[in-house]
Amino acid sequence: MAGEFKITQTLVYENGKLQDKWQPAQFSLPQATQGYVTRVVEASTAEADVDLSTIATPGRLIMHSLEATSSGNPVIWGPKTSTGGRLNCGVLRPGETAMLYMNSTTTLRWSVQNNQNKVQVLLTVFEQ
Repeated sequence: MAGEFKITQTLVYENGKLQDKWQPAQFSLPQATQGYVTRVVEASTAEADVDLSTIATPGRLIMHSLEATSSGNPVIWGPKTSTGGRLNCGVLRPGETAMLYMNSTTTLRWSVQNNQNKVQVLLTVFEQ
């Protein structure tokens, strides 16, 4: 079917004798408006809004940290509060990917944890 996202997820956990695998069936989600943008952006030590201005109505958002090593800098992210700060909601560690659904009235904010260097993040945003 046209105008939809197809998502397949797999999670494999192995730690000593403890093992598990989570692999739900592929699921599809509709997309009302055609369009998306992908670009590399920098999160810095200063808390800032994530610029989604090139998308009229943000829907699915995928963030992927381009930090190369596990000793690199994590990015703290979350929705902007009514006072202009950020409600800490998630941590994007080096090499990790996060996918979420944006409400059109929510502004996403982020910064690099521990006031370290800037971190490049591959940001993909799809129209709602």
